[in-house]
Amino acid sequence: MALAACLPAAPGYFRAWIERGSPLYPFELRVAGVVVLSGNQERAMIHSATIVRGLKFDPVKLLDALFVPHPERLEEHLGLGPLAAPFAVLCAVGWRRLTRGRAPPQNARLPARARRTTAVALVLVIAVVLTGFLSESERAVRTLFALSAGRFLALPYASFLALASRLRGRWMRGAWAAVLGTHLALGLPLGWSREDLAAMLALMPALAGALALMLMLFCVLHARRSRRGRFPVAAALCMLAAGVIGSPLLQSVRDEYRHSIYVAAGQGRAYDAHALDPRYATSWPIWRFFDGAGTGPDFAADHAKVAEPSDPTGSGARSPSGSRLAVTAGFDGIGHNVYRYPLFGRRLQNDVRYVTPMRDGSVVDYRLAETLAAGADPRAWERRMLEQGCQFIITLAPRSLESIFIERSVEGFEPVARSTCGRSAAYRLTRGS
Repeated sequence: MALAACLPAAPGYFRAWIERGSPLYPFELRVAGVVVLSGNQERAMIHSATIVRGLKFDPVKLLDALFVPHPERLEEHLGLGPLAAPFAVLCAVGWRRLTRGRAPPQNARLPARARRTTAVALVLVIAVVLTGFLSESERAVRTLFALSAGRFLALPYASFLALASRLRGRWMRGAWAAVLGTHLALGLPLGWSREDLAAMLALMPALAGALALMLMLFCVLHARRSRRGRFPVAAALCMLAAGVIGSPLLQSVRDEYRHSIYVAAGQGRAYDAHALDPRYATSWPIWRFFDGAGTGPDFAADHAKVAEPSDPTGSGARSPSGSRLAVTAGFDGIGHNVYRYPLFGRRLQNDVRYVTPMRDGSVVDYRLAETLAAGADPRAWERRMLEQGCQFIITLAPRSLESIFIERSVEGFEPVARSTCGRSAAYRLTRGS
């Protein structure tokens, strides 16, 4: 049973082992200060707070982030929830009952040895994850990423709940109802903007029509095939029909509101879990230029406010479909500033790649600014982009070495789009055209 449970995840571990030499990659395994399995260097530096210095661990702030929701801040609670701590205490009672007490009715056939093994395995899961969480190699998780630290404790929390589930009684059912109800309420998304709601309302007629058609087909097909016992066939045909009819409608609504929601995200009004950094999310005019989607009812007004910086050509044109884009960005200390997904386009039609500015073609970590500046060559960089067939170069904030190259050599670069904050820009390569 345990082997069968591990099989779905096995391909990922084998691939990491073959390609990176460690089944745990990108995680690093260190025992008593000795590296047993090496991981990704950047991840190790970020999570150990080696890159971001001066972070002091405050246990009160960590506990506040894990257990105390703050709806007044209009932010989603990403911790474990206020009722997680009492259940952690109850797990000790559940562990004792599982190992020493009489087996509950649902485990009456489970041997005592198997129950003890299960209890020990759950406790080991809790101990191993907590040891890593409290280690110096994960210092940033407890400081820089404290607001979302709960996700790193999801596995021990699940083990706590599994042990607490051994307790029975009316009072325990009430406790489960309280924790589930409270935490489900805290799980409601708060980052819904008016653009999100407008998109949902626009989608309702399509959903209602698809559901009505699916119900009608289901009744007809099920009535004809009920004697033959082909219920799954009828259900599958209904779902297929709803998908075929609903997909174009879904795509049209998505195209219409996609960039309206991007504008709201750049303004901090729409988000998933937490707001995007406005310094980087204001690149939506660049995303729109390479996307080709619709504008939505509120997009024109929002776009008019920033038409001049976002569209320096004044044409409002779109890039040709299937463009090849070279993308670069400066280093912000962590690396969470490169928003690349919108650049692929609504059909994933764009080829997004990185072209190194190094003279010898090597890839250098951007945090090593002196090494990067010493070995970079603007002519080699531009020639390499043209050789690879790149049509556009996008420089994302913060300021990168490549953006300095463009500023010094304006001839071969035609500006086509710019972020609302002016820190990110897109240029057309004109020398090879």
